Amino acid sequence: LIAALVGDPAMMQCSSGIRSCRLLYAVAGGVARKYPVVWRNYNTAIVREVPTSFPRALSHYHLAEADSDGISYDVARSQHNLSVEQLQARLSRVINLPASEKHPDCVFVEDSAVIIGNQAVVMRIGAPSRQGEVDDIKSVLEHELGVHVTDMREVDPEATCDGGDVLFPTCPTGDPSKGRHLFVGLSTRTNLAGFQILKDTFGSAFHNIEVIAVPGIHELGSLHLKSIMTHVNEDTLLVPQGAVGDNVLDAIRAKERGYTAIRLKDAAACNVVVVNNVVLAQPILCIETKQLLETEMKQRGFDVVYVDTSEFAKCDGSLTCLSLLLNT
Repeated sequence: LIAALVGDPAMMQCSSGIRSCRLLYAVAGGVARKYPVVWRNYNTAIVREVPTSFPRALSHYHLAEADSDGISYDVARSQHNLSVEQLQARLSRVINLPASEKHPDCVFVEDSAVIIGNQAVVMRIGAPSRQGEVDDIKSVLEHELGVHVTDMREVDPEATCDGGDVLFPTCPTGDPSKGRHLFVGLSTRTNLAGFQILKDTFGSAFHNIEVIAVPGIHELGSLHLKSIMTHVNEDTLLVPQGAVGDNVLDAIRAKERGYTAIRLKDAAACNVVVVNNVVLAQPILCIETKQLLETEMKQRGFDVVYVDTSEFAKCDGSLTCLSLLLNT
């Protein structure tokens, strides 16, 4: 699929909540289809139930059977239910897909797609055992939500990408017109071919977005880019103190590109989900980090709500992994 913008962006009044609209011509199989690119506030999330097979999810942790800190399905399910309740309190629609028992990692829906406005790329997830998770997400996006989907698997058989490697700093309502950069971490799960598909798709659909590769994520000791940093608005990033944070800020040329970095001592606290001016964060044991985060968020007009995802951390998961946010 080759996507190309035809003509200048046309600002127009659309249905309620839509900020702007323009036309995208997508060429697939030699047939041109004309799609409007629409921008709205976040109103929908996609999540997925925890499978009973979740204790077998991929992990860098070595968990012996006798280890009392092994992964608990019951604890994970309870934590997931609470995280879903937080989304339901702030969004008009939360689609909770049934678990897939043959895919222990399926609860980590973030890795299956990247969605900006009404355009999406569904992934070939980097871990082969997880690649079957994507089909159900694609079906919901296309048939239930009417999102225009580019399937990475159909574009390049060598391309891989996890959504956890993709960071789009935009305003808390998700308005794509406020975002300037789509950062794509190159890791053990995401390669250059996957990056190129994101660049071709979103770079064509949104004139204001520059798609930028961020190399060396694995060398920084991280699974994904968003394991290191996330955003709270279009120009503010949460980044850990120390060499890892320094290196990733240098890699994205943060200062040159106009970003402010809030540096936190507790690296896990840098992974947050911002939903329409509410910051969902993981519980923070470090008092210094907690006070700094709450102070900085208050200054920006955000409330902070804590959501425990500690069971998911045992298999390399974090708060952002558990949902896909979009505007429908």
